[in-house]
Amino acid sequence: MPELLAQQSNDFFMKDHQAIVNPVMSHQLLAVLMLALGVLTSLMACRRESEISMESLYGRWDIARAERNMKETHYLDGGYFDFRPDGQMIVNLTGAEENGAYILEGSVIEMEDGRQFEVKKLQQDSLFIRFNPSAESQFHIVLIKDHGRPQ
Repeated sequence: MPELLAQQSNDFFMKDHQAIVNPVMSHQLLAVLMLALGVLTSLMACRRESEISMESLYGRWDIARAERNMKETHYLDGGYFDFRPDGQMIVNLTGAEENGAYILEGSVIEMEDGRQFEVKKLQQDSLFIRFNPSAESQFHIVLIKDHGRPQ
């Protein structure tokens, strides 16, 4: 009998304890789950924005604005990039067309001659590229998609 009384007493206190602790723990657990879901959603959104595919580059992109060493330059006016589905690209940065194969690795477009163009941001109609032709020069280039030309 004393054992039964002890068990009932223990059950009584445990139920009261659970009634007090469970709402607090459930609110904390809910807060942690909501925070984790928010972080996961943010990471997934960032990942989707940063993914670049060859297909998203296809077509001609006209240079709209360029900066050299953080100062606006008109040196690249009239320039463009033209990405082809066959893995070839045409670049006109200096007034002369240059053709060559290219590959996309992550956010870096690399031409067969070794030139690398880092894609900083890609949207449906705009492309932001950083290009370092030498240790002394860094270009930030804004390109606009030319929808008037076939891809």
